[in-house]
Amino acid sequence: MNDQSGASRNQIASFASSLESVILDFERAWRAESPPILSDAVGRAEPQARAALARELAVIDMEFRYQASAQGNAPCDELGGRPTWRDYVLRVPEIGQAAHLAPELIAEEYRMRQLWGDRPSHDAFISRYPAQLTQLPMWLSRIDDELRADAANVVEPSTKTPFAPAAVDPRAPLPWSDYRLQEHLGSGGFGKVYRAVQKSLDRPVAVKALHKARQRDPRAVEQFLHEARLLARLKHPGIVGVHGLGRYPGGGYFLVLDLVEGEDLQRRIDRGRLTIAEAVRITIAVAEAIQHAHQHGVLHGDLKPSNVLCDTNGAVIVTDFGFGHLLPTEADAANTAPLFGGTLAFLAPEVARSGPPGIPVDVYGLGALLYCLLTGRPPHQFAHDEEARADREGIGDVLAPATIRSEMPSELETLAMTCLATNPATRCSSAAEFADALRRWVSASG
Repeated sequence: MNDQSGASRNQIASFASSLESVILDFERAWRAESPPILSDAVGRAEPQARAALARELAVIDMEFRYQASAQGNAPCDELGGRPTWRDYVLRVPEIGQAAHLAPELIAEEYRMRQLWGDRPSHDAFISRYPAQLTQLPMWLSRIDDELRADAANVVEPSTKTPFAPAAVDPRAPLPWSDYRLQEHLGSGGFGKVYRAVQKSLDRPVAVKALHKARQRDPRAVEQFLHEARLLARLKHPGIVGVHGLGRYPGGGYFLVLDLVEGEDLQRRIDRGRLTIAEAVRITIAVAEAIQHAHQHGVLHGDLKPSNVLCDTNGAVIVTDFGFGHLLPTEADAANTAPLFGGTLAFLAPEVARSGPPGIPVDVYGLGALLYCLLTGRPPHQFAHDEEARADREGIGDVLAPATIRSEMPSELETLAMTCLATNPATRCSSAAEFADALRRWVSASG
């Protein structure tokens, strides 16, 4: 890899991880019933990324507002419970002018209004956005078909422009008509996850789909398909099971996974610090799952609390291989430069510098996970002002866990800090070695 391509991948990784962090924080605030200020969230991004982030966050904000309004809890601020794109562009300049917005983005307002709003006809809706007149009818028709497939009660518009159904893709054979969405479970930087029912087998499943704004992004779609291929290699009780890929009538892809009844670790941490014994138990379980992935040639690449689920019986399940890779020993033509990234606060230094992905990246992630479960905070925290920008070019020093939690066992602190070493060669050699060290601590501590 030459220096120029390395710099480009580094920039992609930095943008992807920093934007994901902003998006997750934004959604977390909404779920906590504390509506965030959209313009403040947009201001956290680098200037060149703010327009894309503003539009992504506006779609998320719009969805939460319409749902809240339908439940009688509309926010009492300028945007209210049922905002339109015209409301957003007046208040968030980074979004740009409504006339310049992509028709598929404008159509997301139509989706919200059909689900939780006034359900306008095509003609009534399009009349508000004349700049997208020629392309909007196709997008509105696609949304109608998707909503009907979701078993939503959609009123037929007065005029409907037919479009060709999505082409058959042998990689995605699952029929969308076999699934009924029930509840939105959560979102990440690239996609959303829903609770659903597979009608033919009458069983609950999870359906993961790219955000609508990314369904036409070839790189995002390929990364989504790449995640499915990685998961298909793995079969372990500590890794979320994959049922396969399917395609919406409008052409977007969805991934069907095992449904885990429970919560992710980030939500658990948000409620309060874990006991040391519980933090160690969970980390051992994650390390065992990651060792299985490594034995089958798969690197996770984005270990963090929100990507680990705990079910109602206490079982620990690793999910979201969206930044995963085939390990270098198995690299082949199918591994064509997947999106290089992760979450900056948990990111190994060699990834931030566009180094080669390998087992040490996940060992670092395991150390970062243990650190966060023990202390209640990630190993790296970044400011968002100009003075701190240089700190985001690399990974800075990690604060010793004992300075955050006074009763920290020294052996656990040493193990976490060893795995967080800047030099990959000085970390534990494998996830198995890391898990064994934790088990020895458990045995010695009685």
